[in-house]
Amino acid sequence: MTRKERISRFSSKTSAPPVYPWSVRWPVPLFPIDHLLASPDFSVVERRTLEPVGSDHLPVWVVLSLDN
Repeated sequence: MTRKERISRFSSKTSAPPVYPWSVRWPVPLFPIDHLLASPDFSVVERRTLEPVGSDHLPVWVVLSLDN
């Protein structure tokens, strides 16, 4: 659990691999940079990245289900 997840009480609903930081001095990817946070009341139905649209980030597609 990350610090932002502990503070917000939300959890990450994406599953992105680590990426390279802006500086090319780092030899390995360090952390995921694109997130969707949701309360524990939601579960993930589907998650994926979409085709690039001209940004340095990939669009993230997430379908959530509200748990009862």
